[in-house]
Amino acid sequence: MAALALVTWVPTYLVNVKKYPLFAMGFVASTPWIGAVLGNVLGGLISDRLLGGRRKPMMLLTAASTIVTMYGLIYSPADPWLLALLFTATGILLNLGYSTFLVYPMGLTTKEKTPLAAAIVNTGGSLGGAFAPFVVGVVLDWASWDAVFLFLASTSLLTLLVVLTMREPLAAASDQTIKA
Repeated sequence: MAALALVTWVPTYLVNVKKYPLFAMGFVASTPWIGAVLGNVLGGLISDRLLGGRRKPMMLLTAASTIVTMYGLIYSPADPWLLALLFTATGILLNLGYSTFLVYPMGLTTKEKTPLAAAIVNTGGSLGGAFAPFVVGVVLDWASWDAVFLFLASTSLLTLLVVLTMREPLAAASDQTIKA
């Protein structure tokens, strides 16, 4: 949810709250996506090579760091370069484990059931993506940008709590699942 809220609302935030001119807004608004590319690559390497294919640690890191970065945006600096650095870090941290949410079911199910499991997870993610811009707009109608960032931090906390309850697939069980 936080990722899509960033892509849809950050330009408005930068122009209306930070009073950035168009060029500075475009530059700063693009930095979370530079971080996203770096975060996805790093997250995959860490998950596959350092954690032996475990997905849950990266999911936990992403959820926890998103809480911190969304809260940090409440106190974001006015300087475009510092804010760009914060947004880049946000993009990296948000995406370290972003893709692991989609591939997580592959370790829990058989090869035949993997498409259904992936579809269920993807549908949930798509619903969050569809509702995120709307919910942020509603929060802005009733409150402020601080409330938006607190809302996004709260949804990330909820994600963290859900991920904490999930079990990781056992090595023996993963022998029966897809090998990439």
